[in-house]
Amino acid sequence: MNSANADERLVRVAFIILIGVHGLIHLLGTAKAFGWGDASPLRVPITPAAGLLWLVAAVLLGATATMLAIGATRWWWLGLAAVVLSQMLIIQSWSDAKFGTLANLIIVIALVIATSDMRPGSFRA
Repeated sequence: MNSANADERLVRVAFIILIGVHGLIHLLGTAKAFGWGDASPLRVPITPAAGLLWLVAAVLLGATATMLAIGATRWWWLGLAAVVLSQMLIIQSWSDAKFGTLANLIIVIALVIATSDMRPGSFRA
């Protein structure tokens, strides 16, 4: 294996881990909403309905990471839904969760690259 392939694999694994960890962090919103544990990093109250949305975002991010890990080509569909929902939730809890925007931005950049690679006129096509 040449170093370019190894570097690409390393970046891919790091990206999958980023998405997975971002999804796990969303579980804090669910825990806060339902009182399941210490969610002290979140000071803003979260309603049970919003807590379910934090759970959905976590599941979508986890599914996106899984699809990437298994090499599914359409991972970006779930990724797009996950990032949109994630950012909506982050905005609602901005003072506590604003740094999640950085993770979403990294994911969006990868989404743009992935979708542009799918175009019929792209270099990969």
